[in-house]
Amino acid sequence: MTLPALQNTGVFYRRILSQFPQDISLAFAYGSGVFKQAGTSQGQMENMLDFVFAVDDPVTWHTMNLLQNRKHYSILKLLGPNKISAIQNDHTSFIYFITNILTLAF
Repeated sequence: MTLPALQNTGVFYRRILSQFPQDISLAFAYGSGVFKQAGTSQGQMENMLDFVFAVDDPVTWHTMNLLQNRKHYSILKLLGPNKISAIQNDHTSFIYFITNILTLAF
């Protein structure tokens, strides 16, 4: 079975990725916004679109992302990139999850 991908997604995803530091080893999207959902039109933004970024150096990546996208972070931004990376590495599954970022204006 072939899943129906949204048209022009490559350009859309590249525009999103361009808003983050470019030191990303791997990125993928998931959520209901990745594939057209039954009963929705292509322009609807009610679907969720999540990204996972894999980076080789989390401290450097968080340093750059804090400069570029400070509002994407919770109160942890006050602790700085070293502490964010330590929390990510010591207390989670090596994932720092940021939810509900709605800064895209296309």
